[in-house]
Amino acid sequence: MPPDTPPSFDDRWLVEAVRLHEAAHGPLDDAAACVAARNGAATPEGRIVERARHLGEATGLRRACAAWAGRMRLAGGVLLALMLAGGVGAGLAVAGDGGRPINVVWALGGLLGLHALGLVLWLAGFFLAGATPAGIGAAWSGLAARFAGGAPEAPRALTGLLRQGGLLRWWLGSVTHATWSAALAGALVGLTASFLLRSHVFVWETTLLSPGFFVDFVAWSGWLPARLGFPVPDAATVAASGASALADEAARRAWAWWLVGCVALYGLVPRVLLWLVCALRLAAGRRALRLDLALPAYAALAARLAPASERIGVTDAAPGRIVASQVDAGHRFSGAPTLVGIELRGDRPWPPALAAGVSVGGFGFVLGSLANLIALRLARVPHGLAEFHRISLPFLLVCTASALPLRLG
Repeated sequence: MPPDTPPSFDDRWLVEAVRLHEAAHGPLDDAAACVAARNGAATPEGRIVERARHLGEATGLRRACAAWAGRMRLAGGVLLALMLAGGVGAGLAVAGDGGRPINVVWALGGLLGLHALGLVLWLAGFFLAGATPAGIGAAWSGLAARFAGGAPEAPRALTGLLRQGGLLRWWLGSVTHATWSAALAGALVGLTASFLLRSHVFVWETTLLSPGFFVDFVAWSGWLPARLGFPVPDAATVAASGASALADEAARRAWAWWLVGCVALYGLVPRVLLWLVCALRLAAGRRALRLDLALPAYAALAARLAPASERIGVTDAAPGRIVASQVDAGHRFSGAPTLVGIELRGDRPWPPALAAGVSVGGFGFVLGSLANLIALRLARVPHGLAEFHRISLPFLLVCTASALPLRLG
């Protein structure tokens, strides 16, 4: 039987699509596909995959799934482009036209507030057992199902297969973090472009909070950017910026770099890292994914595709030489018990040590019985005399010890 062609993730996706198609529309005519599966694969999963390949070509499911996947890649590219453009617009809107001072708290909250809320919700949905996936990834998945076109089974089969392998949350997470990364990258581009091409001043405003709160907030939020080389306003600059916008060039640059550093390190970098984790975990899971043959549909299909018989051919190599054994027809055996070995492996010692002491008719001694002498003669075991007594004498002692209480009683 020829070896299996290793099934790919797309092959297993097609298997699930065929299963859903048959569940909705009834069994397909798979006589030829079953014959090809039995002849083309050696494992239960391989046979199921081979059957799905033939049925997918015959029904057009393979082409429909591939077309849907292409549309989804195009839709994903459009979504990333829109998020990037929206991020650029958000960055320019927060910076303004330079005619008014930038309220640093409003600017930072406007650029990172929705991102932080979405990240908290995603983490809660990711780690809570049984939680329904939420976020941009789940919305995109729902939208993709509406545009399945001629392959309504394609999105359901994909999500079902990913759910079987525990990969659905990693897939939706990769979509979510990729779109957020595009949006935050756009915001960073728009903000930086505005700082490069326009003159801005910065203030913070409050009615209830004390200046010390903003000094501590800037020091806390600027700790990581400062460690990576971003200029951060000092306490005096922060305190002075509450009364009026500072025209000092160094102060304006420090505020601009602080804002850029916070958006990059608390917004873009975490999203990119999370996208990498989800994408790598998804890629590894796709390679390791196997069909769950314990599912009733797959179990029944595997049993139906199993061949009634299989020719395995020669399994053992031919021996280097054949040793001919014969028994002298003229030899007369006694009535003693005889131990016979048939087709023994070459690494198995023969006769076993027990054969040297099977008889205790001579009180455990080899000379006590003619049968013992004949057995040792036929066995031709190295050190046979010692082997015989190693077995017979302890056995005789046990028998004697067991019979002694009966004798005394």
